[in-house]
Amino acid sequence: MESSMRRISLILVLLAACSFAVAKPVADAGTPLVLKPTADQAEAAIWAMRFLSRFHYKPVPLDDAMSEKIFDGFLDSLDGDHLFFTQADIDTFASVRDKLDDAVFERDLSAPFAIFTLYQQRVAERLDYSRKLLSKPFDFSKQESYEYDREKAPWAKNSAELDDLWRKRVKNDWLRLKLANKPAKDIR
Repeated sequence: MESSMRRISLILVLLAACSFAVAKPVADAGTPLVLKPTADQAEAAIWAMRFLSRFHYKPVPLDDAMSEKIFDGFLDSLDGDHLFFTQADIDTFASVRDKLDDAVFERDLSAPFAIFTLYQQRVAERLDYSRKLLSKPFDFSKQESYEYDREKAPWAKNSAELDDLWRKRVKNDWLRLKLANKPAKDIR
């Protein structure tokens, strides 16, 4: 049963990802694209839900429990290593965790789109922060480590904790590239 739940979650996440790819951008040239749900995407979500709950070899209803699994799969597909969202972000999303089924029935895809928009914002913030870090030399006199496998790591409590995590990550990446004989100018 767990594997069929995973498959259903994966299919719904993939459908959502595909709908992101065809969404019309609503932004001017200087700002990041903000994706908005369309009526066609809401209709596609309804049909996907109906198809999976009726015609799957082991029909599973789209209910609160399934909503939680889909939500968790969606977050995992966006930020599986817990590198972009903070605990505050996750707490904000918690109110919709078991309500995705209701949202699909109401043709309201604003919650997953809002989560994705925040994800885009967080990625841009981390990219800017990483570039700033690379513009200065690193201090290798301190004994530090970076935890690669962060799937089970707790979410950063705040942006300061996220900054420290990213400082270690960028420092580690810089060191690995330097050890691979990359020139500093190419790394930066």
